[in-house]
Amino acid sequence: AAADWEVHQLTGVDVGQPKLFAIRKSLYSSFSMRSQKDYLAKLSDDVLLAPYDDPKDAVGKKGAAALFDEWLKTFSEGVVNAEEGWSVDGYVVLLGTFKGKHIGPWGPLKATNKPFTSHFIDIARINKSDLVERVWTYANNYEVLRDLGYRE
Repeated sequence: AAADWEVHQLTGVDVGQPKLFAIRKSLYSSFSMRSQKDYLAKLSDDVLLAPYDDPKDAVGKKGAAALFDEWLKTFSEGVVNAEEGWSVDGYVVLLGTFKGKHIGPWGPLKATNKPFTSHFIDIARINKSDLVERVWTYANNYEVLRDLGYRE
């Protein structure tokens, strides 16, 4: 119901908001550098990663670590970039790209060893300790499938 929705509206410049954007971008850097330790250090203990292109969410640091390992087994040379973003009230919205090479099984698809690019949008909530506690991600897997040769 609409009464259950949260509404956040950017009404002016808040000097704290660029910090939130930097926190989220640093998470991408740690993934791109393949540093699970750095990646997990930026997450709250009860983090929830909800990628809408994956059938399951990653819950807690243990779940985040497993998802991180899965990504590294499936995609090499992964680079995540945030090209645009906004932040308000402890939330960060980022538009970006994930580029890499498909080196391992991805669902029913066998490794193709082909490069790919995927555009995504992330909505992340950063807590008062500057840790990422929730991330909702939508990625355009059609692009990945096209780049891997599965779609025209």
